[in-house]
Amino acid sequence: MADIFLTTHLKLAHELVIYGTNGHLIIPNFWKTTHARLMKSDGSHQVIEATMASDFEAEAYHISQMILEGRLTSPYDD
Repeated sequence: MADIFLTTHLKLAHELVIYGTNGHLIIPNFWKTTHARLMKSDGSHQVIEATMASDFEAEAYHISQMILEGRLTSPYDD
């Protein structure tokens, strides 16, 4: 499990870049994106599509299930 918290007031690109041995993955607006670009070391690239309805869709679903079950705390608390 990892918790990541970052706050800045800089005018930078809102993207996550993951570097690997054969290229890198660019994920714009990583907290709510619908696509990423895979840039290969040979110069080729590929767009990867992934639909995502909301930033917090999974969290909202989990909370609604807890309410329906009458739970007051999440079983996923650490």
